[in-house]
Amino acid sequence: MKGIFSLELARAFNIRRFAAILVLALGSVLAGIGRVSFLTGPQTIHPVNAWLLIQFYTPFTLLAALFATLPFADSLLEDRQQGFLLPILLRTPYRRYLGAKVLATALSGAAALLLAQAVHFLVVQLFIHGDAAARTFTLLSTSNPSEPRGPLGSLYAVSPWGYLGVMIVVAMVFGACYSLLGLGISTLIHNRIITLLGPLVLFQALSFLQVRTRSIPAVLNPEIALYPNAAAAEAVTGWIFPLQYGLVLLIALALLFIFARRKSILA
Repeated sequence: MKGIFSLELARAFNIRRFAAILVLALGSVLAGIGRVSFLTGPQTIHPVNAWLLIQFYTPFTLLAALFATLPFADSLLEDRQQGFLLPILLRTPYRRYLGAKVLATALSGAAALLLAQAVHFLVVQLFIHGDAAARTFTLLSTSNPSEPRGPLGSLYAVSPWGYLGVMIVVAMVFGACYSLLGLGISTLIHNRIITLLGPLVLFQALSFLQVRTRSIPAVLNPEIALYPNAAAAEAVTGWIFPLQYGLVLLIALALLFIFARRKSILA
């Protein structure tokens, strides 16, 4: 397992694909800098507060699922199409190969979201000079100081840096689960574009339908689980995280269990 896992992990952290994520994340954060600078005005805010403002006014939630799938979600499909699978399986059992593939895909998805969040946070600090001593929270320059909305909001009052850490961990879990969802989709639909963009489309469609129709409970809105400071997050509890990510992971693993059997993959 160690040998094949090292190989898959090296392939998963492809410098070109992570460079693409870096560029997309940089473009995303720069798209919101001007507007956020205007909104914050002369008031002093905490660096984490400034970062949350950027998240709110950038297309981060639109791109997050693509960040997750871009590194390695299409790798199983690529191995099949490029003829890499048979030589690999001559040296290692299929289950070991698939297990290494799943672990490498999840880790690369988590790392991709970590990179995107790090880029957002660091760039924000270059443009908006926050004050680490500021303890209040504001979403808009005209709003009264408060705490972030959602099930994690009270943590900000205790420790803004702790809140930042939890938010980044949530994003990494999102990346791991949605990258595996892309990998699972690739075993059912053998198309690279659908593999990479499928989770993004599902994410956006479910978010849109939940907001527009109100027939879907807020706890199933994936945007809230990724960005729990959204207005609709006030209606949910901390159970949204294990519920949503557990469900996404279950779907991904079910797809792999059903459609990634040796006979199906080698057919």
